[in-house]
Amino acid sequence: RTRAVSGALDVNAFAWALETAKITTPMGEMSMRAADHQVLMPMVVSMVSKDAKFKADGTDMGFKPVKVFSADEAATPVQASCRMQRPS
Repeated sequence: RTRAVSGALDVNAFAWALETAKITTPMGEMSMRAADHQVLMPMVVSMVSKDAKFKADGTDMGFKPVKVFSADEAATPVQASCRMQRPS
């Protein structure tokens, strides 16, 4: 938890806290990568299909999941050009 300083959010403490933040979602765990503050989360690859369980936009079609990738599987490497400024 981060505390307010003089009634305002301590943005430096908040930025550091992000680096260990994890939440559980219906799709799986979501976390923040410390190296570049990118969210790591599961990814669902779907196809448009009449066989989809849930239809979209009032049509007879929806998104049918084909494969679910874990956050680790879906992650891309930290870009070498990343020059994220850390709070001091």
